[in-house]
Amino acid sequence: MKPHPTVAAIIAQDLAGYGARRCFGLLGTANFKISHALVEAGVELISARHEGNAASMADAYAKSTGELTLCSVHSGPGLTNAITGICEAAKSRTPLLVLAGDVPTGNVRSNFYIEQAELVRSVGAVSERIHTASSAREDTLRAATRAMRDRQTVVLSLPLDVQDFPAPLSNSPLKLPPAANRMHADPATVQRFVDVILQSRRPLVLGGRGAVISDAEAALVALADRIGALLATSVCGHGLFADHPWSLGISGGFSSPIADELIAESDLILAFGASLTAWTTKKGKLIAPDATIIQIDIESPKLGYHTPVQHAVLGDAKAVAEDLLTELERRGGLNFPSHY
Repeated sequence: MKPHPTVAAIIAQDLAGYGARRCFGLLGTANFKISHALVEAGVELISARHEGNAASMADAYAKSTGELTLCSVHSGPGLTNAITGICEAAKSRTPLLVLAGDVPTGNVRSNFYIEQAELVRSVGAVSERIHTASSAREDTLRAATRAMRDRQTVVLSLPLDVQDFPAPLSNSPLKLPPAANRMHADPATVQRFVDVILQSRRPLVLGGRGAVISDAEAALVALADRIGALLATSVCGHGLFADHPWSLGISGGFSSPIADELIAESDLILAFGASLTAWTTKKGKLIAPDATIIQIDIESPKLGYHTPVQHAVLGDAKAVAEDLLTELERRGGLNFPSHY
C-alpha cells in the first residue's frame, strides 16, 4: 500500500509545479525532509559548504534566470549563517524563496529555537510560515507568490512536525496567480517627458537593476539611439549595454575616468530602474548642477529617495521606454546624431 504523502512531499510537488527547478542548500535535520521531497519532485539540489554560500548562489541564480529559485537551510545556525546572503537578496529585491527548517511547533526550549520571523524582517526579507497541515499548501503558495509576483526575498519557516504531518487529501491543484501587466506612464506624463528630452543636448540613459528585470535593454538602446544619448548602468545593471558602441559602462564608484567626464556633462539623465544611490552618482559629483533627472521605477518609495529628481514616474522600465519611443515617433520620428 502506497504511504500517505506528507506535507513536505506535497509542498515540494507544488513548488516544482510553480516552476522551481533548482534548490541551493546545506542539509540539517530540520530541512532534510523538505530537501529530500524536492529531489523526489524533480528539483535539482545543489549543495554548498556553508549556508551563506547557498544563499548567495541562489541569489545570483535567481537574478540571472528570473526563475522561482529555492534555498534550503537548517533551523537555528542554518538560518543565521545564511542571513547575510538573504540580506543582500532582499536589498536587491531578488525573487528568492528560502525554505528554513524550524523546530517543532512550540518547542521553545530547543537550542535551535530562534524567532525566525524577527530575524528575517530585520534584514528586509519577508517572513512566511506553514502554520498547520491544512494550511501548508496555501501558506506555500502565498510565499511563492510574494517572491515571484512582488519580487521579494521570502523566508518560509517550516516547522519539523508540520512537515511530517500527513497531507490533507486535495484534488485541486494550486497555481501561481498570473503576472500583472506592465505599468505604463499616463500619456500626459509621456508627452511632458518628451518635451524635456527634445530640449536636451547631452542626454544619458542610465539603466539599473529594474531595467534588467524588466528586460528593457532593446527598448532603452532604441531610445538612446533615437535621441542621441549615451548609455550607462548602475553596478546592479552592469552589462546591460555591453555590446553598444555608445555605452560608458558603470556609472559611479567603478566607472572609468572618461565615463565620469561624460556623465558629468549630461544635461538630462533618464534613470530607468536605478535608485540613484550615492555610489551610482559619486555622492552627486556625476550630476551637473543644471542637469535634469527623470527617474522611472515601479517602486514609489525609490523615486527621489537617494537623489532629488525633477521628474518622477511610477512605471515599468521597458513599458515607459516604449511609450517614449511611440511619442517620439508620433512627433515625426526625430533622430539626434549627437551621442555627445
